[in-house]
Amino acid sequence: MEEILAVCNHFKHGDQVEKMDEERLAKVRSITNELNDDGMRVIAVAIREFEPLRETYSLADESDLVLVGYTAFLDPPKETVAPALKDHGIDVKILTGDNERVTSKVCRAVGLSISMPVLGAETEAMDDATLARTVEINTVFARLTPAHKERIVRVLRNHGHVVGFLGDGINDAAALRTADIGISVDHFTLGRWPVLHTRQKKDKGGDMPSIKPCCHEAVANLIRNYSYRT
Repeated sequence: MEEILAVCNHFKHGDQVEKMDEERLAKVRSITNELNDDGMRVIAVAIREFEPLRETYSLADESDLVLVGYTAFLDPPKETVAPALKDHGIDVKILTGDNERVTSKVCRAVGLSISMPVLGAETEAMDDATLARTVEINTVFARLTPAHKERIVRVLRNHGHVVGFLGDGINDAAALRTADIGISVDHFTLGRWPVLHTRQKKDKGGDMPSIKPCCHEAVANLIRNYSYRT
């Protein structure tokens, strides 16, 4: 949403196109923030007209846009998510490109205790040692790029954690590859978000019977899928 607003200098009001100003921006952000707080994702819709016969476009063309509206949709967690997060020996880290408001709402819905989300831009200012300490004490990381996700997974592994990454999109490809176990789960709403990492506990032998079959099957499916596509 913010990325689109940043390149809009006008908005459509009825049949009229008007200049975007701080008052209008504040109103749009207020409405979208309320939607985000209810767990809804919001996508801005903006346009720019070009000559009909133009064949090539560049990043520079993504400017001077006219905001025509926004659409909101709900992607609720499945009822089975909350119990699954309570398995012994597994810590959950949420790595998402979504904003912190939507992420916090979904975490609360599944009973996941969270503090203030750490944003991707904040991790860029951290060296690996600082990031490792941050990941240990925080649960939610929002507004992440694919590179941010991959780096957090790599830092977890480098500090002795066995990492399983649940992802379902192209933005998760790098993190899936870096993780010890890359998992793609159909029909799992939170599938693009969590990183599950385990500490090998001597008292329990690090044994997780409920997770192992799922991981084995998921890895096998990934290998088959990649084989078919290459």
